[in-house]
Amino acid sequence: MRVNVPGTIWLGNDELLLLSWLAQAQQVLGYTKSFHSDATLTLAVVHSAGTLNALGIQLPPLTLQHATLVEEAELLSRRERRVRRWLLSRVRNPEPASPVGAKC
Repeated sequence: MRVNVPGTIWLGNDELLLLSWLAQAQQVLGYTKSFHSDATLTLAVVHSAGTLNALGIQLPPLTLQHATLVEEAELLSRRERRVRRWLLSRVRNPEPASPVGAKC
């Protein structure tokens, strides 16, 4: 993960993703969700969200949108890779054309 230096006037993708994880963890069922394959990172996110809740700081629901967009982009990317592999396999190993009128 990349975090910009303090004072930067914009948030990077990784920072937006982290904020969306915090917003998700603040939701009622967010404490049971795994945000990352690294259990330590997930624990830190849940703990930080609990601290924000205790301080009365609630991240707005709009923050959740970034996580949804990232998940959709990852799903689309995986689907595109599968389709690309399938197309390449068809080009490299085309199925023989069946003779006209032959029963399959």
